[in-house]
Amino acid sequence: MADSIRLSGFGKDKKEKFCFEDPCGWVVAEVRKASKHWAQRWVITNTASYRDADADISLDEARKLHRLFKPKLLWDIEYNTECMESYKTSTLKHAAKLLADYTKYVEQLNAELETIESALGKDAGSFSHFHICIFEWDSGM
Repeated sequence: MADSIRLSGFGKDKKEKFCFEDPCGWVVAEVRKASKHWAQRWVITNTASYRDADADISLDEARKLHRLFKPKLLWDIEYNTECMESYKTSTLKHAAKLLADYTKYVEQLNAELETIESALGKDAGSFSHFHICIFEWDSGM
């Protein structure tokens, strides 16, 4: 089994405003380690052979997690932008496809960063809370 993370932000109306599965740079072990002071809030559910852990977190806790993982997200944006740029002038057979893939991925990473930064910054007042789910899934291994 493999673990993944889901990060959600909920508005004051209790409706989910965003949800990222496996936010870029977020590592399950590091989230568990960083959350040890609020570990008593984890709600563990076992369904079939899967084990999930859910916790509502505050704005400050979400900000701390984002600060922890933001450098990795920024590194991924920079690295993939460089890859994207290299395919703009490449003569490789599949350069156009690779350029499109990298472009799409960089756009996705930038959108994720913008959404999280906005939710934890200028739009923070419109959120009631944030939610983290660490869930198991069958990796086929």
